[in-house]
Amino acid sequence: MRHLPTLFLLLFIPLNAWAQGDAASSYVQQAGVNLPFLRASLAPSYSFSHNGTYLADTLGFREGTLVYEGKEYPGLLLDLNAVEQHVLIQLPHSPVSLDLGQEQIDAFSRGDISYVNLKAKGYDTQTGFFELMDQGKGSLYRKITKTLKHLPSLDMTAERSIGYDDPHYKRLLADYFEYGEVWYLIREDGSAQRLRSKGQIKKARQYVHSHETH
Repeated sequence: MRHLPTLFLLLFIPLNAWAQGDAASSYVQQAGVNLPFLRASLAPSYSFSHNGTYLADTLGFREGTLVYEGKEYPGLLLDLNAVEQHVLIQLPHSPVSLDLGQEQIDAFSRGDISYVNLKAKGYDTQTGFFELMDQGKGSLYRKITKTLKHLPSLDMTAERSIGYDDPHYKRLLADYFEYGEVWYLIREDGSAQRLRSKGQIKKARQYVHSHETH
């Protein structure tokens, strides 16, 4: 089901559902199904019971701008699969969401959160999408990672298993998505430094703001 052609799915969405005035509908109205980011597979579905979420956060799809193959597409509903580091798009007026992958995407935003594909921009970093955390003299980025794991024992707290305190944590579920973070400092000369401790992150913030005068 995940790889069902998008064109096939679009045939079952009424045309007037695309013409409600929002930005995404306008794109489709003008270009039909020829938009490159609509030629994608269905987003994966994790239908089994689990703790945590495979998404970057619990805010859901939020309106933002997609930079796809160098072209900007504003006003789209976007989210991030933090397990595969793939961008997801919610089709307008439809429950269908698509997996856009990562290779053709330079950057995107969700609400007030900006993500950058640092590897695609030529930086020596891990693959995936990094959230811009601070900017000034260089930039500070964080990548949220999620890993599907299975508990060896059910006698675990939320924080010990998935990495953060989840009020909806169910102790009797063995499968969970473990939370993690990867940080990088991009210096003014374009070099990338991976930050492996809170102390390094603190020093990186000081570096980013070292150009400021008070």
